[in-house]
Amino acid sequence: AALKPTWSPTQITSALMLTANEAVRDYTGVLATPHDRGAGRVDLARAAHAGLYLNVTDAQFKAASAANAHTLNLPSLGFDNCFGSCGLTRTFTDMVGGGSWAVSATLPAGVTMTPSAASFNVGNGASQALTFTFDLTAAPSLIGRWVYGSVTLTDTSGNNRPSLKLPVALFSSPGVLPTELKPAADVNLERGFFDSAIANLVA
Repeated sequence: AALKPTWSPTQITSALMLTANEAVRDYTGVLATPHDRGAGRVDLARAAHAGLYLNVTDAQFKAASAANAHTLNLPSLGFDNCFGSCGLTRTFTDMVGGGSWAVSATLPAGVTMTPSAASFNVGNGASQALTFTFDLTAAPSLIGRWVYGSVTLTDTSGNNRPSLKLPVALFSSPGVLPTELKPAADVNLERGFFDSAIANLVA
């Protein structure tokens, strides 16, 4: 705050999180996941030169619930119900006089991320909304588990701005079983059982 006295709380939060060092190990010596380390270890020198931030208001925080928290414009990408594929949207705002950025991702084998734009330009103080669509269908071994990774925005404008990383945490959902199955009115129950089609589940 002393270095950037005009920055807002969301600008400071974004700068600290997006430029953090994610190479943090847990107490066992294994690389920690975003659930354990958050964005990572703060790097103030890099944070002071962050080029973008994500704005979220106090009112938006207060209005959020467990069901829609993944839609908040936070400098992270988390969702606890990614069934096959899911999309998360974030809006980035310039705070260094404009720039150009390229989008990439680091994810487990079989998991892909497709951004709504592979690269983008923003003017001074301008904003760019991006939707990140994650596809988990080629990674059946991850069903029922959390999938971790990161999405990186790399400065391509030649200003030597630090790369910005959003931690990714997605739960690969197998689907949800119905709480109750009821036979149709015309079903013959003499056999003692009936057939029912169940959709939206991973086989």
